[in-house]
Amino acid sequence: MKKLFIIGNGFDCAHCLPTSYDDFRQYLLAECPDACLDFVMAPTGGIGHHGEEIYDDDELAAYLIFLISQTEGEFWSDLERTLGQLDFEDTFDALPELTDRDGDLDYWHMAYNNEDLAQSLCGCVPLISPLFGDWVNTIDISPAKAHYNTAFAKLADFKCDLFLSFNYTRTLETVYGAVNICHIHGVQGEHPLFFGHGAGPLFGEDGFSAHIGSEAALEELHSALRKDCSAALAAHEDFFAALPPDLSEIYCFGFSFGDVDLIYLREIFQRLDSSGLTVYLNSYDSKSHPFQRQQLLKCGFRGKIGVYSTKMHAPHQFRLNNYQFR
Repeated sequence: MKKLFIIGNGFDCAHCLPTSYDDFRQYLLAECPDACLDFVMAPTGGIGHHGEEIYDDDELAAYLIFLISQTEGEFWSDLERTLGQLDFEDTFDALPELTDRDGDLDYWHMAYNNEDLAQSLCGCVPLISPLFGDWVNTIDISPAKAHYNTAFAKLADFKCDLFLSFNYTRTLETVYGAVNICHIHGVQGEHPLFFGHGAGPLFGEDGFSAHIGSEAALEELHSALRKDCSAALAAHEDFFAALPPDLSEIYCFGFSFGDVDLIYLREIFQRLDSSGLTVYLNSYDSKSHPFQRQQLLKCGFRGKIGVYSTKMHAPHQFRLNNYQFR
């Protein structure tokens, strides 16, 4: 009977591959060694020979590193969540206050300045996506070695089982010879790569920010950084349509259960009777199990939860906090 393995970045990290978002940060630093990180301002764009907007590489790298350094957490999902709630407060506060002839704040001209700055941010910040793609294509997976003495390798039938991979590398294919793989967000050397946040609109019902005049451009920027999960799902419709109706076991390895990626779990549980499924969480992530359980509930999961260890030769089943879905 086929099994489904959901593979996240923790899988590549377990194989000692440099795929963390700190590795992405180090890549930016290596590509732009003259980037000054002491006092970061939004880069000032210029116009290229063909009318395109261009930026100084070092200024751009420094500013993007400043933005992603706002991330709290160790998972890619934490960085992607950060992209949906970027804090530009310091950037706008650096603008000078303008006053009229009477010495009062000139809100009209300040709004123009806010709009110009927001337009500049809208031009440069989304460049994180192509830079991210450039970095992905530099990741060398040749050092990765198969862990054949682990439960994962003994559980998986790499010729028959199904693998939903959130990684951009071909570790499963190259190291283990896996066949039935869906790289849901793309893979090295191919286009597109899906990367970004899953947040809703940036502003509330009033549609105003603290920096009047910046709203339209910041909303456009927010939209440009959103991960198009619906397009990713549509591109891999065949994989989800082929999920066998008698599938009963799902194993998670290195998957962080970020909100932006829950759309794919919902798709699985809509296509299969989740009450007949057991989702096995990795014991390595034991501190995250309560959160992962709640994320499964949010997706409509009504099956059982088990735990397996990548260091063991077989899974062991037990209930998280004596809780079993019905």
